[in-house]
Amino acid sequence: MAKREGVEMDGLFLRGLAAPLDYVQPGWERELGEGNKAKPEKKASPRLKAEMPGVMRVLPSGLGQHRMTGRSILGQGGGLGLGEEVHRLLERIEWGGLEPSWKKDVPAEVWKLADDFCQSDAGREAFGKRAGCRVWREKALEVLDAGNRLVAAAVDRAVLEEKKGGVLRIYDFKTDQVTDEKEWLARHGPQLRKYAELLGGWWKKRGGGQVRVWIAAVRDKRLIEVPIK
Repeated sequence: MAKREGVEMDGLFLRGLAAPLDYVQPGWERELGEGNKAKPEKKASPRLKAEMPGVMRVLPSGLGQHRMTGRSILGQGGGLGLGEEVHRLLERIEWGGLEPSWKKDVPAEVWKLADDFCQSDAGREAFGKRAGCRVWREKALEVLDAGNRLVAAAVDRAVLEEKKGGVLRIYDFKTDQVTDEKEWLARHGPQLRKYAELLGGWWKKRGGGQVRVWIAAVRDKRLIEVPIK
């Protein structure tokens, strides 16, 4: 069985990236050492098929059960979309803003969108250094909800105020071309309220206080707070 990487805290499982060798089965290691004399087609793993049944997950973005397939894993076409490129760049920031040394590896349009946001009031609010706080960046989570379902989520940025009654701030980067606040909330409010619900219980168990969530509208250079019911 593959090694499960991460830290479990009060029902919240934080998953991180592991080195590839963490996933190598002992049997495979023995075969590699001894030499594999079988014909390749007999030892090859099955190819990933577009409709191959996969893992059932409950996703906060839809709150329905979603069965992953080969098509959903591989995606359509090549390369990252603009939105994903911007996400990846912003997720590298701990505090402050973009590092000049990153620019050489980033398309100009992606850099401009991300940098313009960072230089704005909204960007300074999201990335400004906060005393007594630590940051999660693109943190993969698995949480048991009230219905005892395992919910998978990925939080773009969370700032945890580490004191009794401290605030947990969650920021979700979006590059949609939307200007109306009501449309922003209609599109992304349910997903982000679910994040707040899932993390809120865990946060309060640790002695934390309020949970606040914002849509970080990168193109509009503003933060839209999502009301938590």
